[in-house]
Order: sequence, then C-alpha cells, then structure tokens
Amino acid sequence: KLKEKFDLHIFKIITKQESKDGTKKYLFDILDGNAIETVLMEYKHGYSICVSSQVGCKMGCKFCASTGIKFARSLEAGEIVEQIQAVERDAKVKISNVVFMGIGEPLDNFQNVLKAIELINNQKGIGIGARHISISTSGIIPKIYELADKNIQCTLSISLHSADNKKRSQMMPVNDTYNIEELIKACKYYIEKTNRRISFEYALAKDNNDNLKDADDLAKLLKGMLCHVNLIPINKIENGKYIKSTNENIIKFRDYLNKKGIVATIRRELRLRYRCSLWPTKEKRGGKMRIFAKTDIGRERQMNQDFFYTSTNDNGKFELCILADGMGGYNGGEIASSLATTSAKRYIEENFDRVEHTKEELLRLS
Repeated sequence: KLKEKFDLHIFKIITKQESKDGTKKYLFDILDGNAIETVLMEYKHGYSICVSSQVGCKMGCKFCASTGIKFARSLEAGEIVEQIQAVERDAKVKISNVVFMGIGEPLDNFQNVLKAIELINNQKGIGIGARHISISTSGIIPKIYELADKNIQCTLSISLHSADNKKRSQMMPVNDTYNIEELIKACKYYIEKTNRRISFEYALAKDNNDNLKDADDLAKLLKGMLCHVNLIPINKIENGKYIKSTNENIIKFRDYLNKKGIVATIRRELRLRYRCSLWPTKEKRGGKMRIFAKTDIGRERQMNQDFFYTSTNDNGKFELCILADGMGGYNGGEIASSLATTSAKRYIEENFDRVEHTKEELLRLS
C-alpha cells in the first residue's frame, strides 16, 4: 500500500565538486530524468546548505547561471527536504542553516517551499529553526505580502542589484512586472508585519551598477529601513555580458553605504587565493616571477603576524609572496589579499614598461 500511494525520493549523486575551503557542489539525479544542484558551505558557525526549489528557472536574470537552464517543473516539498538529507548522508555533517538560493525562484513555487520549511523547521523533521532559514526572491511582490502575513520568521533576501528601474530591468526582466518602488513598498510591509530585517542582495558588475552614484541611489532608496546589504562580487557566466567589478570599487561601494548608515558587507568568494603571474621576455630574462597572496579567512593562527618575503633561485626564478591579514573582521583577510595582488600588478605594469616589455608579454593572469 505504501508503494501504491507514496514515492521514496532518495537522490543519487551524479557529480560532486569540492573546493579547497571545503565547499561542496552536488549534482543530484532526482529520479525523473531531471537533475538539480545543491551546495554545502562550511563556516565558523556551522554548515549551511543552498537548496534548489525548481528544475530550471523562469526569471531570466542576465547574470545568473540558472538562466541557461530551461524550466522543467517545480520541486515537491519532499524533494527540497531530500537535498538536505542527501548532503548530510554523504558529507556526514549536521546542517544548521538553509538558504533557498539555488536553481529556481522560491516564491514561484510558494506552497511547496512553505511546506518544505514546515518540515525543515519541525522538531520531528529536520529541526532547524526558522531564523536559520533564508528565502531569496527576485521580487514576486504578491507572494512577499503573503509571506509577510504568514509571519514564519524566516529571513527574506531580495535580489535587488540596482536602485534604478532601467538598469534593474536590463539585469532582471521581472522588474518590468514588479518595479523597484512597488518592491520596496512590499519589503516595508514585510518588515512591519514580521519585525525581521531584510537582506538586499547586490551583485556588482563592472561599469554597470558599481559606481558611487549607484551607491548613493541605493543608500537613498533604503534609508530608514531595517535592512542589510549583501554585496556580491559577480561571477562571469558563459555568454553573459556582466563581469566582476574591481575589488577597489567593491570596497568603496561598501564603505560609502556604511558611511550613509546602511549596513553593508561583502560576501565571501569561494576562491580564497588570488594569483597573478609575470613572464619577462627571453631576451631580457630567462626566469619568471610569480606574485600571489594567501589569507587565513575564518581561521586562527598562533602567531598573527603579517609578513612578506622575496626569493630567487639558480634558475633565475623570482618570487614574491605576501601573507595578508585583515586586522580583524571575517572578510578582512580576503580584501587584504586582493589589494596586495592588485597593488603588485599595478606596480609591475607601471615599472616594467620602462624596460620596453609589453604588458601582454609581462603580465598574464593564471
């Protein structure tokens, strides 16, 4: 009788990728010929999982890798929960935070996502507190009002990415239906009903939405709201026109928002090491120079010292290594490493031109 009325969805792992910081990305076979992605992330506070809510996505955001995945269907509540259970089985860890930021628009699968949250939150289910569950949306306004009225105490994240309707519509077609003014009105209603802070996601794209005018517009838009801005160094996607903003601009953008009273932080990137390389021409030198920086993001060292060293060997290889510390703050080391390599890169470009080497010969990013 159980077999007649119920399906056991025990996902199979198709592929699993793991980065050096322990982040794992799973591609699951969901047993109907479709596949979804789920990501496990390790932080100081525990393990977080990023779950998908749909197979493919309808929203068509121009900077999102999911845009290239044709929408097939929405996931059932059990299929959302099974992502957590499948990852816990494989990684042998206990997950403490869930974010609905994988493939799909959660509020476009509203009932199944709410049912999944109920199962995740229930002590007889997964047993994760509602305040440890985040729902990210591109801005489906009617569902934001409905979610506010249910007052389930989850964290709501809004993919904003611009305070200008024209720019946001270019990045996110959903803005043509639900514009910024109406979206902010819905967000204020959500805050009023739940007394919960909203997180605004802002992916910084070079020469698009990353200048101080954009920051000022954003600060004016969010003034007085109970909110936090999560700045995201955008990832270049295949056939996508948007590329990551410079680290200097990202930092300036954050600092400007903080100066205006808007709490803003920079999301940690999965790649924790920045590297650039230099190859002088054979006529001038036979060796090569590598510049790289390392940081101990999220970890403690017995000796918390900053230092750098240079070395050469008999083969004419020159190395400069910088170990950068952020002087406190979770993202400080990452920022310090990035600035260190950026400064070294600029110095090389400016100085090696004087010995008649072209930039193309001298500097290549590895």
